[in-house]
Amino acid sequence: MKRLTCTVIIPTFNRAGYIADAIDSILGQTRAPDQVIVVDDGSTDATLAVLEAYSGRIEIVSKPNGGKSTAINRAVPLARGDCIWVFDDDDVALPDALHRHLAALEENPEAGFTYSAVQVGHSGPDGGIVVRYEARLWPAEPDEFLIRMMEHCFVYGQPAVVARKECLVRVGLFDERLVRCQDYDIMLKLARHYPPARIEEPTFIQRRHPGTRGTLAQAFSAAEPSVAWSRYNRIFISELLDTLPLDRYVPASRSYSERTARIQRFAIANRHVVPDSAGRDLAWIVANGGDLTAAERRILIGALTHFTAMREIGTDECRRLARACRGRIGGQIRVSLAKGLIYEAMAAFRKRRFSEVRSLMPRIVALVGVTGAAELLREKLGRTPRRLSPSP
Repeated sequence: MKRLTCTVIIPTFNRAGYIADAIDSILGQTRAPDQVIVVDDGSTDATLAVLEAYSGRIEIVSKPNGGKSTAINRAVPLARGDCIWVFDDDDVALPDALHRHLAALEENPEAGFTYSAVQVGHSGPDGGIVVRYEARLWPAEPDEFLIRMMEHCFVYGQPAVVARKECLVRVGLFDERLVRCQDYDIMLKLARHYPPARIEEPTFIQRRHPGTRGTLAQAFSAAEPSVAWSRYNRIFISELLDTLPLDRYVPASRSYSERTARIQRFAIANRHVVPDSAGRDLAWIVANGGDLTAAERRILIGALTHFTAMREIGTDECRRLARACRGRIGGQIRVSLAKGLIYEAMAAFRKRRFSEVRSLMPRIVALVGVTGAAELLREKLGRTPRRLSPSP
């Protein structure tokens, strides 16, 4: 078994207060990285001065500000390792993280990349990072990882992933159009071509803080991240919906059905609010009729529950969906979509988020009518939903 080498790339921009913690956690790994490249993306604070203190232990590359993707892409040709670990400048790696990532790749030579769970924390009174909770991974077999990730990015952040350099280069590196969500996009690119190796336990602590993200030209507040996520997610999700072969929407281990594949693609398109793609598949599904299987109903339950759909698909859009759902199978689709919103309304009610409940109920009524909504509520009271979208 070949022992793999690894280059760590840390793109940084105006993180003088956090970058030392990130570098120290990388240099303190139980399995030392073979190379550490830090790319200063035109910082205007004291970041570069902090980096100079590590001279001789890291390689420093400075460039004009252009965004995280441009910084990573600048460093990849300089990487000498078999694998690349892109690490964020405000996060902290757990001491044995690199050992576990590389061991997973060494034990799974067919895998192109790893992914792990994370711990989520914030800066404490002394500036050190304090863990708040652990973000566990969604269940996903290797042959359904791409589908589950298209539904929702359940891998929290770029530092959860170590990729073989040859795989990263083959998929085209990082999209420089994206100021946010580069991590989501590159994971989807990798998953389209390579199976992953999964690490159940966390390998790093993701630091949540109020600092701005983005570039000098396009800065984003940490207060409303989901708005920017939705905007940039839609760029590459739309392209993937247009180019991914239909048979990829059904795991290879299951029997292929064109209707199931189209229902899965329809659900993903709705979750990210790509209406043209969703409309084409819905028209085909309705025209071909039949009855939904239990698996297809489960897929549809989540079609309107992603944070993007919850914010952007309102009552009017639900009315249009209902009108397009004709015939017996159309009625089954409407009920499945409404069930997902019922689950969300019940969860919001339990958390006393009553304004959210008030916004969801008209959408449910638009899909199944007042009587249908009442019947679904009676049916679901006291039952735990089988599949829910996690909070963003």
